[in-house]
Amino acid sequence: MSEQEEQTPPSASALLVTARESLGFSQKEVADKLYLTTTFIRYIDAGEFEKIPKQAFVKGYLRSYARTVNLSGDDIVSLYEAALQAHAPEPEIRGVTEEDVTSSAITGPVFQTGMIGLGGLVLVVALVWWLVSEPDSPPPKVTQPAVQAPERPEPAQQDFDFVLSDAEAAAATERTRLEEPLEVAAADSAADSLQSLDGADDEAETPEPADSEPELDAETENGVEQTNSLEPAAEPELLDSVDVPENLDEIRFERTSDGERSFVTVDAGGFDQVELSFTDECWVEVEDSARGLIYNDLNRQGDVLTLYGTAPFEILLGKATGVEMIYNGRPFDVDPYISQDRTAKITVSE
Repeated sequence: MSEQEEQTPPSASALLVTARESLGFSQKEVADKLYLTTTFIRYIDAGEFEKIPKQAFVKGYLRSYARTVNLSGDDIVSLYEAALQAHAPEPEIRGVTEEDVTSSAITGPVFQTGMIGLGGLVLVVALVWWLVSEPDSPPPKVTQPAVQAPERPEPAQQDFDFVLSDAEAAAATERTRLEEPLEVAAADSAADSLQSLDGADDEAETPEPADSEPELDAETENGVEQTNSLEPAAEPELLDSVDVPENLDEIRFERTSDGERSFVTVDAGGFDQVELSFTDECWVEVEDSARGLIYNDLNRQGDVLTLYGTAPFEILLGKATGVEMIYNGRPFDVDPYISQDRTAKITVSE
């Protein structure tokens, strides 16, 4: 045996057979676990993948087989793909002759037209660049007097501007002078200081017109009411009425058996129902519009598969001649979709 043969990695079939025998499984036991026939397992162990009826399912069979004997499905599939590429026939190239290729020169009217067009393009680019690079006259500067936004006095100050006498205006000016050093303090300290100054002003002995106090109280109340109206009102009832969506990512799978046949139920959370009854072995793949692939497995004769999902459904049947379908309680004819190799790809919708 040469060094090249010793370095050749084992095939996918050899690894599967070695792992199966180390676990003490027979071909029939593995076939029962995978819901396959013993013939399929024998083909895989012998590396005769071309004898399996549907080549699209070979990788799925290998992954399931590897998972059963505690091997990596990705590694087994990689070895299988490498073997396929190694045995792929090389394409045959015919009718190729050797000819001397001489250097070609572009001449004639095509070359002249191209040069003229290129020259025109250069002139246009130069003209645009010259126009853009020409300095523009600076726009006239218009100076506008700075407009200072008037400070908004407190509601109490607004009331005094209209109803206070000269003595009261002097007291308000003194209070404003005392408030200026407090601008850099915290908001709470400023509020306390203003309240203390307001109390001192109320105690000052200043004559007030008889009608000024009712007007001041009315204006102050209006200012307080207007300030309170700007505060957002909490609405706990609206917050409590928001529903938290439930988790929609779960697909429930249930399998029961009466000894001779299996009843499989797949619930993907939809309102449409598909029921498949099997009179022969058949590989099935089902996709719905909401979740994509929701089921793929091999079903045997007598099995009943019920799926709940969202239409339209994309259904792939490996042996459609052994399947009867019911969609939303009505029989569905599968025969028009069956191809020559007895497979069928069906889109089921309303």
